[in-house]
Amino acid sequence: MNYLMYGILAAVAFGFYNFFVGKSGGKISPFLATFLLSIAAATIAGLIIFAQKIFGVKIEITNPGIKFAILAGLATGVAEIFYFFAFTKNSNISVVLPVVFTITVVTGIILGFTINHEPVTIIKILGIAASLFGLFLLTR
Repeated sequence: MNYLMYGILAAVAFGFYNFFVGKSGGKISPFLATFLLSIAAATIAGLIIFAQKIFGVKIEITNPGIKFAILAGLATGVAEIFYFFAFTKNSNISVVLPVVFTITVVTGIILGFTINHEPVTIIKILGIAASLFGLFLLTR
């Protein structure tokens, strides 16, 4: 499978994820919700790793991979807590979701520009501006 198919599948799964996070807003402590979400996610990954070991699939592991996975996990933990809190204040997924994901995308792009030294083009700048304008429209 190529990156685009993995991206599409991730996006569909994130759609369900966002729906369920939105449905839980105000019905559970954001800290407990983050903990339970993490356990569920770790269970799926753990079962897949276990199956890979049983079937002899080579599992790639490197020190940078470990470091960045842990940093991503820490960032995810903080993000999840704030995300659940957002839904305790506004349960409307059509408002919270665009705010979180537009700013997520813009933040990721800026990190790519500044830390990874990815090329900055006028098209990318216009894309960021269009995304932010879309966010403005969606939150009105």
